[in-house]
Amino acid sequence: MQPDSVLFIALGICIVISLPTLVVAFGAMREGRRVSETLKGKLSQAEHDLKRAQWAEMDSQKELRKLTEQLEEQRPDKLFGKLEQATGELEQLQQKLLESERLVGQQKQELSQQSERQKREHRHLEQENQHLMKER
Repeated sequence: MQPDSVLFIALGICIVISLPTLVVAFGAMREGRRVSETLKGKLSQAEHDLKRAQWAEMDSQKELRKLTEQLEEQRPDKLFGKLEQATGELEQLQQKLLESERLVGQQKQELSQQSERQKREHRHLEQENQHLMKER
């Protein structure tokens, strides 16, 4: 065989072997792109789901803090503390009311006594005035 024939035959064999290899390689490349696109879509969906889950967690944490604060405000010992404080304030107000009532009673009595003295003085002055009128 001549070297040109061998070269031509070798080239033919290479082409025959290369063509199926290229077809398989292009098929694998296409499948790789399809798988890559599918994975990108799944990754995007997973990222979206993760964001939604993070938002839901933040909302849940806010709600938990709010409920914890409400529970803290409604604890029996805190409510009893507020009740004791209100009771103390009520007792103080009652004492002030009693003191005010006592002062009002005292002032009424003083005014009554003063009124009685003024009436007596008025009668006395009228009597003196009548006595002086008779002497004239």
